[in-house]
Amino acid sequence: MSHFLVVKTSSLGDIIHNFPAITDLRENFPQANIDWVVEENYSVLPSLHPNVSQTISVSLRRWRREFRLPETYREISTFLSALRRKKYDAIIDTQGLFKSALISRIARGPSFGLDRSSAREPVAYFYNKRLKVDKKNHAVDRNRSLTALSMGYQIKKKARFGLTLSKVNLAPVLDISKPYAILLPFSSRKDKSWSFQDWISTGNLLTALGLRCVLLVGNDSDYSTANQLVGKIQNSIVYPISPLDIVSSVLLHATLVLGVDTGLTHLAAALKRPTIGIFLATDPQKTGLYGSENIVNLGGVDETVALHDISKSLGKLVPEFT
Repeated sequence: MSHFLVVKTSSLGDIIHNFPAITDLRENFPQANIDWVVEENYSVLPSLHPNVSQTISVSLRRWRREFRLPETYREISTFLSALRRKKYDAIIDTQGLFKSALISRIARGPSFGLDRSSAREPVAYFYNKRLKVDKKNHAVDRNRSLTALSMGYQIKKKARFGLTLSKVNLAPVLDISKPYAILLPFSSRKDKSWSFQDWISTGNLLTALGLRCVLLVGNDSDYSTANQLVGKIQNSIVYPISPLDIVSSVLLHATLVLGVDTGLTHLAAALKRPTIGIFLATDPQKTGLYGSENIVNLGGVDETVALHDISKSLGKLVPEFT
């Protein structure tokens, strides 16, 4: 039996884009055990893929903030022990950053990663084998290509995210028996944000079509803006901040998801929900919604997205509500 380690620590969208590579890897090595190193905040995500055997959590972001605390050193020691417990047949770093390359180097087994011309950071030195992947391709295709080249197989099928969700209890504020639309207005980058008025106009359009609008927030700082939007969008609610497995289930039951270029929008697309992605500062050809007929990518770098673009997309994704 083969034992593989995949290193993709963050962020949410990047982790989502790595799932099809896991599907490919297990299909070509049916008896393989596949472990995954991921940041602690996203540790539930790999478990959504049935072919991931074990998740190894790392806390690099928190450790940098708390490096003076004695418990930080204990946690690092525990992580290193877990990382080196097994000897792997292959360690595949699909992230191509210094932090992921260092983890790949420390783990036990031959490591594979991007060559100097393919990675965002100069990390090729860390790998036993360096591979060239076209930077112009979509992130999903890059991950699949690197994994296939590392293990010597050809990609023969369309990308499949392969996610499965167990039943979870949702907050009582949401009745999943009635149609609802998820709005995802928030991003860590302001240049990805759509205007306040555009969200209000779109929310009220969806309400008029018979869809209740549910806003998802990722942190306390988003609550103020979310509550302002709820005050302007009829019959809308803010869903309580929740763990990612519950958020995933909220997305899975949605009639429609509409969001900016943020990880949860990509997760909705991976779950095959009808999803509209609004891209204002990034190129959807490289990091857009991917892999389903139920998706629409709107906009691009320095482009605008208007209400009529949303209306047109609704006709494709949810014709019964237009």
